[in-house]
Amino acid sequence: IINAAAVIRDSPKAAMADYTERVKLLVSAK
Repeated sequence: IINAAAVIRDSPKAAMADYTERVKLLVSAK
């Protein structure tokens, strides 16, 4: 498990992109 806060602090855009991909996977899984 990654440290979300650290990722967001280091790269907001990368963190948002990762979050978006995770959401897409969750939605597509339903």
